[in-house]
Amino acid sequence: MTIPQGDLKRVLDEGLASDLFRFDRARRLLSVIADRSSEIDTGPGNFGTFFVAIHAALTTEAVMAIARVFDVPDKKYPTRCIRAVLNYLRVQAENLPPISQPYQLRKQLEAINAPSELVQLAASDTKQFAINLSGHFQTVLDQLQWQENLRRLKDVRDKVLAHSEHGVSLKGLEWDSLDEFAQLGKDLIGVLGWAYFSTAWTLDGEFVLSNDAAMSSRALHRLLDKLYPKTTQGDAS
Repeated sequence: MTIPQGDLKRVLDEGLASDLFRFDRARRLLSVIADRSSEIDTGPGNFGTFFVAIHAALTTEAVMAIARVFDVPDKKYPTRCIRAVLNYLRVQAENLPPISQPYQLRKQLEAINAPSELVQLAASDTKQFAINLSGHFQTVLDQLQWQENLRRLKDVRDKVLAHSEHGVSLKGLEWDSLDEFAQLGKDLIGVLGWAYFSTAWTLDGEFVLSNDAAMSSRALHRLLDKLYPKTTQGDAS
């Protein structure tokens, strides 16, 4: 089922932007746990098993968030995923509003190293820009390496997280691939925000919601500082 006409902003807000934020938040929290694993494992309080459980939950959160972003459009339900958005751009190109922020749009396109012809269309042809933008991102998704990594992502989601299939594990999925997936989603939503909605999902190529996502990891650092206060030289004496 395609995205209903006029619902693109809602799909981006409640679908892609939300899931990319959830991925960033989980990824940053996992990074804190990994960086401070020695303190957690050997420090007072025996909280290691608690953080093992948190680590597992955050891993599921991160993988499922990216899996939703790169889901396959469903024939019955309007799945909020990148492929559905790209299809929307092709089908509804004539009905999209005029480009609202051409200067910021060109900056975003240049920041993601978009083709020069796409940058030029940003100021001249709204319909063709939407069609070419969709084609550009679709070309990336159709690359062999992307297809292989997306297959692994789908296998992990379907055969490890949603079901429990023998012989499949999270080890088949690399975090570098998840980060690459997330970056592509951020690139697309950043372009669309400036193109049609005057929405700053990105500034100078950086995903704005990443700053909000970092708040939880900074809070976790503060919590761990309280649980495992650093011993100063004065205390040791």
